Amino acid sequence: MSRIEMVISDFGGVLTTPLDLAFATLNEDVGIEREYFVSAMKAIFEDTGIHPLFELECGRITQKAFEDQLADEVARQTGTRPDVRDFGLGFFNALDPNPGMLDLIREVRRDGYRTALLTNNVKEWEPLWRVHAVHHAPQRLYTLNVGRFHPIDKGLQFVFDALPFLALGVQEDVLSLYFVWYAVNGFFQHSNADVRLGWLNYVVSGPELHRWHHSMQKEESNHNYGNHLIVWDVVFGSRYLPADGSVGALGLVNRQYPRGFLDQMAAPFTPGLDKQTV
Repeated sequence: MSRIEMVISDFGGVLTTPLDLAFATLNEDVGIEREYFVSAMKAIFEDTGIHPLFELECGRITQKAFEDQLADEVARQTGTRPDVRDFGLGFFNALDPNPGMLDLIREVRRDGYRTALLTNNVKEWEPLWRVHAVHHAPQRLYTLNVGRFHPIDKGLQFVFDALPFLALGVQEDVLSLYFVWYAVNGFFQHSNADVRLGWLNYVVSGPELHRWHHSMQKEESNHNYGNHLIVWDVVFGSRYLPADGSVGALGLVNRQYPRGFLDQMAAPFTPGLDKQTV
């Protein structure tokens, strides 16, 4: 008989109060009766074959796309378009801890079992993306792209990338070699070269993979995060290299994103600038 070594718990509805209560509270706040919320979800699923709430939870659609789908369908059914902005924030604010389950998890840990949390919920922090968007602004890849970063972006990278090694006393020549490799690999990764790495695309993050990361389409660019290696993307399912496709337009949705140095330094402080279509 197998021995239990770990207890894995879901988050919503297990460590929190039931999700139905959160939806009920949220429906009151945004003015959507429960029956219309349920019927809207059902109608979208029947029309597209995809449940928008599941897609949102797994991070395959944005919160705004979900909100637009929901508001459009409710408007079609009722004649009134509800204001569902900040749906996710309102939903999580409506969840309360489940004391009984939390006490049980604490007891399990005291008994020597390992515990883990399993959830598909992913939250993107928009301010960090706005800072990194400066790097994604060019509409074609070339080697000099590796030097186009906002100072805040590079500063944060240094704090989490190099500073821990300095704190641990790693020698200067080792760090110097790392930064040289970082630059050389960056030039290669962003080069406008038709490189085919074959099976190495499961190991290193070269131009063939990284070009998809710079796609204008978020569904494509939200992949291939690896800076040097692609191994972690393989592990977490974010590696993307379709066999029968090629990358389309690169850059940001806003094709008029600022190009001047000072304008790009100020750009992250304007929310939504990278997504403007006019």
